[in-house]
Amino acid sequence: MNLRQELATKEDVGIIEEKLETLNKKIELLDTKIEFVRREMRILFYVLLAFMVLLNKGTIEFVFKVLGLIK
Repeated sequence: MNLRQELATKEDVGIIEEKLETLNKKIELLDTKIEFVRREMRILFYVLLAFMVLLNKGTIEFVFKVLGLIK
């Protein structure tokens, strides 16, 4: 075997660095998308929770009792 074929050249290192940069950009894009989805899920959870409270008669009575609006 020829040792020169086993070693990486500057060109090979440059190609690898470019691929790593591209991969890092893709990872950053995925991170931002994940954060966006998390925010949406959090909002949807609060909306669902609000609907559960508003549409459940027993929950409304409980909230009014806690606030002291009814005895």
